[in-house]
Amino acid sequence: MFTPILEFSHVFGNFELQAQEKLADKVLRLEEMKHRLDLLVELVSSIQKRELLYRTAFIRRRKNLQMAETEVDLLGDQVDALIGLLDKIYTTLHQHSPVLQQHFEMSNDVSEILKLIQKELIGEIH
Repeated sequence: MFTPILEFSHVFGNFELQAQEKLADKVLRLEEMKHRLDLLVELVSSIQKRELLYRTAFIRRRKNLQMAETEVDLLGDQVDALIGLLDKIYTTLHQHSPVLQQHFEMSNDVSEILKLIQKELIGEIH
């Protein structure tokens, strides 16, 4: 009568030992998988931070380029206005150069000024 109980006890003990070993293996695998998952989460977080950093830098650069483009447009408009003014000055000086040369002792100066203005206007046209 004790033999079946001993055998049952022995079988149950072996079953318990095998169950604990298998459970320990499964727990180790789960811990390893959790560790790998944690590494993946860190990697994804790092990639998201970098993406945000690059996106922010891209937006900042785009805004800076837009501002620079606006400034260049404004400067171009100012240059055009100054060229127009210089053209009017040249036209007026050219029309009145004989009078200026007669009344002032700067005939060479007026001619030189006209040549410089004309040179700048021609250079601007080309």
